[in-house]
Amino acid sequence: MLPNPKSSNFRSALRSARKDAGLTLSDLADRAGISKVMPGRYERGEAQPTMGTWQELNKALFEVDDEEVEAEAKKQEVGETLADSTLEQILEELKSRGFGTVTLSYS
Repeated sequence: MLPNPKSSNFRSALRSARKDAGLTLSDLADRAGISKVMPGRYERGEAQPTMGTWQELNKALFEVDDEEVEAEAKKQEVGETLADSTLEQILEELKSRGFGTVTLSYS
């Protein structure tokens, strides 16, 4: 799967995945159902896809089903809302991801 569109390695991961799949920018756009200019803009860092487009890019590049992509998108969105979360919500999210123990320290 591609990393979160806001991550620093999204551009290079997208380009690498596209080339590994043997797709041109135009091919990727067609498969993802987006404008032909957008994959190039994403790879150059001129634009960031929405999470919906991120899902379509993943489906176009990798053999994944809707459920897999949606589950990963939900995980990605957690990072986007972290600033709005309470400590209890953050701990509950970590617990749901399998963390048994969390240690917090303040300097």
